[in-house]
Order: sequence, then C-alpha cells, then structure tokens
Amino acid sequence: MEDKKDKKIRLLSDEVDRLRTENETMRKENAELQGKVNEMSTWGNITNALTFKEYEKKMKDQIEKAKRLCSLYEQLIEKQKRYMEKEEIKFHEATDKAIADFEGALK
Repeated sequence: MEDKKDKKIRLLSDEVDRLRTENETMRKENAELQGKVNEMSTWGNITNALTFKEYEKKMKDQIEKAKRLCSLYEQLIEKQKRYMEKEEIKFHEATDKAIADFEGALK
C-alpha cells in the first residue's frame, strides 16, 4: 500500500514539475507578447496622433478655404447690390423720360 502512495506522490510530483515548467514557458511567451503589444500600441498611438494632426490640418485648410469662399460671395453680393442700384436708377430715369416724352406728345 505504501508503494502505491509513493508512486502516486511521485506521479503527482512529476505532474507538478511539468506544470511548473509549462507555466514558466507560458510566462516568458506572455512577457514577449506583452512587449510586442506595448510596442505596437506605442507606434499605433504615434500613428494615430500623426493621422489626427494631418486630419486637423486638412480641416483647418478646409475652414480657411470656406472663409475665403464666403468672403468672395460677400464681395459678389455687394457688387450685385451696387449693380442693381445702378440698374434701378437707370430704370427710373428711363421711365421718367418715357413719361415725359409721352406727356410731351400729348400736348
């Protein structure tokens, strides 16, 4: 009976040693993988930051273009208003002249 217990103890001890070795191997692999993940995350963060800076610059450029476009539209609107005012004055002058000519023809 004692031999069976010794055999069981020896088998369990062997299993514990095997599991300990496997555990150490897995810890090393985990540490390597964690290092790779950290490295990738760092580059990923740098890449994301650069991508965001590029995006931010593009958006600022778009905003500046939109501001210039708005300014051009405002200039165009002002020119159209001045043109319409001149045309309205010409229209009133032509209307007044036509009325005067008509009244002159009636006399």
